[in-house]
Amino acid sequence: MTKITCDIVQDVLPLYYDEVCSQDTKNLVETHLQSCKACQIELKNLSVNVPVQPSELKQNAQDKKMMLSLANSWNTFRKKSFFKGVGIASLVALLLYGGYFGLYEWDIKPVKQDNIAITEIAQLADGRIAYHVDYLDNLDVYRVKYELHEDGNFYMIPLRTIIGKSSLPHFVVGEGYQDFNLPSRQIDRDGKIQALYYGSPENAQLIWKEGMELPKASEELEKQLKIN
Repeated sequence: MTKITCDIVQDVLPLYYDEVCSQDTKNLVETHLQSCKACQIELKNLSVNVPVQPSELKQNAQDKKMMLSLANSWNTFRKKSFFKGVGIASLVALLLYGGYFGLYEWDIKPVKQDNIAITEIAQLADGRIAYHVDYLDNLDVYRVKYELHEDGNFYMIPLRTIIGKSSLPHFVVGEGYQDFNLPSRQIDRDGKIQALYYGSPENAQLIWKEGMELPKASEELEKQLKIN
């Protein structure tokens, strides 16, 4: 069998010492060690514990502390970033919903008078005032706001969303024949109604004012607006 050199043995001594080499390698190393003092000394050196200096222990402790501090800072940053992201996302969602509601669902914009047609004004037998309303742009009107001013002018103001939505006629509030119960309103209100308008005060259409004589309603209209 060919004799192996010390260089080869010393290259595999760490594997032999850790017992991770093959059986054949182990046999070769042990055979060589029997007659080689130099390799025996190298093997012995592998088992000698190298003393660690106090300064190295202190430095290792400081390094460990720094790493833990960095890890804690990173975890804190991740948590803050997560909650900040959730907060920003919630705020954006709230703003988007608020914007949508404000533009499409909140009835705050008065209908322009050019889009309102009031016709067939008449007096019913019980004192109510009848009139016919048409919204010429066929957009939603879900609410009519009532205002009584100090001068006695009573305004019926149709409101819609900032961005109007198309609607079928029967979904539009206040369209068609309507009536205003003047005798009842005079009792319910603190001030006396002197005039009745439809639309915003700036350019509302007059329906009735005190002293105005209105034509009598037809029998057909009386039946249609009859109160049971």
